[in-house]
Amino acid sequence: MHSGDTACSTTSETSKTDARTTSVGEITVLLPSWRLHLEASNLSPRTIRAYTDDVALLVAFLADKGMPTAVRSIRREHVEAFIVAELERTAPASAARRYRSLQQLFNWLDEEGEIDASPMTKMRPPKIPEKPVPVLSDDHVRSAAGLPDLHPHSYGIRSRMT
Repeated sequence: MHSGDTACSTTSETSKTDARTTSVGEITVLLPSWRLHLEASNLSPRTIRAYTDDVALLVAFLADKGMPTAVRSIRREHVEAFIVAELERTAPASAARRYRSLQQLFNWLDEEGEIDASPMTKMRPPKIPEKPVPVLSDDHVRSAAGLPDLHPHSYGIRSRMT
C-alpha cells in the first residue's frame, strides 16, 4: 500500500514539475512582471493597456500559426510575420504602434535576461505613408468663420464703416 502511495505522489510531483518547466519562458507567464515594470516606470494606464493589448495580439497570432510562444524561441521572422499580418488587417500607423509595443517588451526581456538578444534588434518599424492634409482656400475659411468677403471690389466691413 505504501509503494502505491509513493508512486502516486512521485507521478503527481513529476507532472507539477513538467507543467512549470513547459510554462517557464512563455510570454503569458512573463506578462504580469512586465506589466509591473511598466507601472513602476509610471507609464499612463492607456499606454500600459495599449502595450499589453498589442502583445496579446502577438501571442494569439503566434499560437494560431503554430509558432513558438516561449520567448527564447521567438525569432525575427515570427515578429515580421505578425507585423505583415497587422499591415494587412489594420492601418500602417496601427501596425507601427504594435511594432513599438513589441520593441518595449523584447527590450525588457533582454534586460531581465529572459532572452539573449531581442529578435527585433535590427528590425525597422513599418513605414507610415504620408497623407496630405487638405488645405482650405481663403474663401472657405471666410465662409466657415462667417467673415465678410474682403475682396477689393466687394462691399465689406470698410464700406459699412463709412
